[in-house]
Amino acid sequence: MLRRRHRPNFEGIETVIADNTIINGEVISQGSVRIDGCIEGCIRAEGDLIIGEKGRITGNIEARNLLIAGWLSGNCQVTGKAHITPTGVVAGDITSTTLVVEEGGLFQGCSIMPNKGDDAAARSLK
Repeated sequence: MLRRRHRPNFEGIETVIADNTIINGEVISQGSVRIDGCIEGCIRAEGDLIIGEKGRITGNIEARNLLIAGWLSGNCQVTGKAHITPTGVVAGDITSTTLVVEEGGLFQGCSIMPNKGDDAAARSLK
């Protein structure tokens, strides 16, 4: 029997990009971010990143944990868990310690999951 693992705690979102917002350029945040709008450019969040169902991103992502319910075209570097919900679509590679793709979620790319204690593997990803 498979046990369901808990999702990362995505509470404490400090920045919200609304669904009627379009950003062209890099987004950098020291906290957690929720995106319901469109971004064309890279995103670097020291905290967690949520791409809502209306969220559309074209660009690479760096975050602690990543929840994708919208659309992403780009590569992801996640230090924790990457989670694709049933409405999520990802076209790009994901590097994370844990990857969850729920039934209905789409993922086209490579999954890279370095061992936590394997410094050589982690260095090769940089």
